[in-house]
Amino acid sequence: MEYNTIITIFALSLCILLFLRSIFTRKSAKEQQKSINTLQKALQSMKDNEEKEQEFQNSLKQAEVSTELNKTRSSYSNKNDKLCAPERYGYAQAMFKSGMATDKIASALGMSGYEIKQLLKLANLRVSPNQGLG
Repeated sequence: MEYNTIITIFALSLCILLFLRSIFTRKSAKEQQKSINTLQKALQSMKDNEEKEQEFQNSLKQAEVSTELNKTRSSYSNKNDKLCAPERYGYAQAMFKSGMATDKIASALGMSGYEIKQLLKLANLRVSPNQGLG
């Protein structure tokens, strides 16, 4: 065989191998993209579920606080206790931390929005029993 024929066959073989490799690489890339898309969908689904669970937890906290606030006066009359100011601070603070707006807190506690803002400020400034003044 001639030298030119050998070079031509070698070059043609090399081109065929490169073509086959590019086809394989494209298939592999498509499969990897499909896997990535599947994982992204699963991740988004998990995020959506987590957001729904967090919303439910917040609603549950608000319901617990509202239920506590809506207890009838007769349940408190057994203890001869009235809703004292520190309790109001706690309720207002708990409702605020659960994400409830100050106007809704005010409505639930039967107070003005300004009073609720003041209660929240006082609750934040309140000195805990473990802290001393000097």
